[in-house]
Amino acid sequence: MNKVLSRFDSTSQAIRHALLHDNGRASIPQVTAQYAYQFLNDSAGDASANHHASTTLRAAANDLVRQALRTWASLDSENAYCEVPATDAGLIAIQQLVSEGINVRATQLFGLRRYREVLDAYLRGVEARLALGKPVRHVASIANLSLNSVDELIDPILETVIAQDSEPADLAEEIQGNIASAINTLARQINRETFRSERFQRLAKRGVQAQCLFVDCNHCCPSSLTAKNVEYAQWIVRCLPQLGIDIDAIAQQLEAASVEESAGSEASAMFDMSSYFTSSIERPLGLMT
Repeated sequence: MNKVLSRFDSTSQAIRHALLHDNGRASIPQVTAQYAYQFLNDSAGDASANHHASTTLRAAANDLVRQALRTWASLDSENAYCEVPATDAGLIAIQQLVSEGINVRATQLFGLRRYREVLDAYLRGVEARLALGKPVRHVASIANLSLNSVDELIDPILETVIAQDSEPADLAEEIQGNIASAINTLARQINRETFRSERFQRLAKRGVQAQCLFVDCNHCCPSSLTAKNVEYAQWIVRCLPQLGIDIDAIAQQLEAASVEESAGSEASAMFDMSSYFTSSIERPLGLMT
C-alpha cells in the first residue's frame, strides 16, 4: 500500500489505482481482536512472519492503551472520550479501555465490516468489566463512521463502466452517487439490530449503555429505516461485486491511508461530546441523528 501511495499525488488517486490494478485486494492481514490480547491470524503464510505480525499488533495495541490511560488520568470530565482508531490494534485497545471503564470514541472507521467489529469490541469490553464485578453505568462509547470519501472514490470507477456502454452500464448509472447513503442506512440498521438483540438486552438490564453511531457524510440522503429502504440499500451493496468493486477492500484502504496521514499526530486524543447529548436516555438505540 505504501508503495502504491508514493506513486501518486493524492490519496484518492492512489486508492483508485490500487482498486483497478490489484483487484482491490489489500495486503493487510485481518486479525480478530479478543480480550487478553489473544491473536488469531487468518492469512496463510510463514509462521515466523505471522508471529512477528502478532507481536507488532500487540505492541501497537499496548501503546494505544497506555496513551489513553495516561490522558484519561489527567482529566476530570465524564463527557470526555478517548479517540482510538478503529484499526486491528485499535479494536484490541477499545475492548481493553472499555473494560477499564474509559469512554471511547472509535475513529478512522470507513466500512460495515469494521463497524461490526467495533460494536463487538465495545460489548466484549463491558462484558469483561461486568465479569470483574465493576460498575458499567458510566461507561459510554461512540463509533464515528466516515463516508465522505466513499462515493468520491467509487463514482469514477462507475463512470468508466457507464462510458463502456456495456451490459452493467445501466446498473452502474443507477447506483452511482448512492453508495455512501446505502452504507449509512445499513450501518444504522446494524446499530438497531445490535441494541435490540438478546445479548444487549441482558447487558442493558445491568446498566450498560448503547454505543452511539455518528455518521460523517455530507451528501448522504437521510432515510427512515423502513424495510423498503433497508432492502434497497442491501441491493446496492450486493450490486458492487458485479461491477468489480470490493467495498470492504475500499474501506480497508481508506483506513490504511488515514492511519498513514495521521501517523505524525497523537494516536489517542480526547473528545468532549457534552454538546451533542446530555444523557444515555436521550440516545435511542445508540443512534445519533
